[in-house]
Amino acid sequence: MRAAAPIAWKLLLAGVVVVAGPQSHLWWGAKYRGPGMDQWDALLVVVFVSLVLAGLLLVAFAGTGWLLQRRLRWMAAVDLAVFAVVLALAVGAGVTARVVDAEKGARADGGGVQALHPSYSEPAVAERWVGGKPRARSSSLRSLCLS
Repeated sequence: MRAAAPIAWKLLLAGVVVVAGPQSHLWWGAKYRGPGMDQWDALLVVVFVSLVLAGLLLVAFAGTGWLLQRRLRWMAAVDLAVFAVVLALAVGAGVTARVVDAEKGARADGGGVQALHPSYSEPAVAERWVGGKPRARSSSLRSLCLS
């Protein structure tokens, strides 16, 4: 019975991480106003990321429990610090996940969901290769070398 309370507490914290990601996406995340059900795609990605983070949180709790077996005060402080970091990652994933439209030229593979790094955009493979040769990255670099 003595070990059941800390296990229940850690499972409750993992549950908070699972709920925090999708809830933050619904409250503060990007709203999609286009056709289709793409907003559900973003929400499902956030749920998956939150579940993975909760699993990693439980593994981290087990690791801190093994490393700090006799130091209960340190274990509680380290567990709360790990929980705070994982909770921030889940909320960050929920807030920054967004749907990318293919019509706007953001991605050449038919759109999709970007999680955690919405500002990252790599040119598609078809855009980088023209006529079987790699296209130059920057025209300003070419003009500097020719002048």
